[in-house]
Amino acid sequence: MHPAWLGGGRMLAAVVREAVQSDSFSSERLLGELSGGISGGGAGRLGVLLERMAPHAHGLLAALRARIKTGYVRFDPSIKRKGKLITRWGVWLNISLDSDAE
Repeated sequence: MHPAWLGGGRMLAAVVREAVQSDSFSSERLLGELSGGISGGGAGRLGVLLERMAPHAHGLLAALRARIKTGYVRFDPSIKRKGKLITRWGVWLNISLDSDAE
């Protein structure tokens, strides 16, 4: 829900990328973990990442879309520029998600 908890948006993207690439990744298990609650902004941020990194996780992506609220959040709130608006997730993508980007 708060990218700063992991060191910012780039670190969040790196953690999700690593998790999705691991042999133990399970979209069903992640969905179960999220059933305890996730904010609309958190669902949007995770949706942006998983849409790029695990596009085959249709059920998980649909569940995240159902949790989206109105309004828009910055992917990384610590970065003031807005970046590209991804309306289906309600997220201003204000960082690069490329693994080589700094």
